[in-house]
Amino acid sequence: MKRKKSKDLFERSIPPKGEYRYDKLLKKSPEYRRLVGFEHNKRIPIYRWFHYKEGFAPYLAWNLLKEFRVKEKSMVLDPFCGTGNTLLACKQAGYNCLGVDISPLSVFVSNTKLQDDYDLPLLKEKIDEIASMKFKETSLRWPKIGFIDVKKAFPKFARNDLLYFKEKIMDEGDEKIRNFLMLGLLSTVIPVSNVIRDGGVLKIRRRR
Repeated sequence: MKRKKSKDLFERSIPPKGEYRYDKLLKKSPEYRRLVGFEHNKRIPIYRWFHYKEGFAPYLAWNLLKEFRVKEKSMVLDPFCGTGNTLLACKQAGYNCLGVDISPLSVFVSNTKLQDDYDLPLLKEKIDEIASMKFKETSLRWPKIGFIDVKKAFPKFARNDLLYFKEKIMDEGDEKIRNFLMLGLLSTVIPVSNVIRDGGVLKIRRRR
């Protein structure tokens, strides 16, 4: 039933011929349907660093590059790059890439995922150091966010822990390591909250 419903939605997404000025350029490609979503990325290193519901699998970008016969080392522009999946896929396939996004969070996540030459032993050392710290009070305070009640959105222990670890991470002098650790912290914000994403809306759920 679910598959049938999905197929119906796909068929309805393409308007009848003659009703759309660019319908001659449209092509049905149902083989890409399963690649338009984040599910594949949960099993792929780097792509899974930050959950982004609207993200898609790198196989989609790789297949389209082949389908349109884009020459290697060509410049690929993604004007709405989100968390950088297209940019990362292009980089791994040997293409130059440039991404733009209005969201500072998206730009930060993209740049961190695209970073090269991590010192892995040092990175592991810093991760172990952060993870072994015992919670203490912090001078940081949550900003006033007009569209959501922070106290309802996060349990008290989560609110305090997030601020504490943010403060410790910001003390890290190596920018590359600091950004990696901050991305790790950001990836936990929704899972430790009482917030769920419902389309473009954030909702607070009640739970024990």
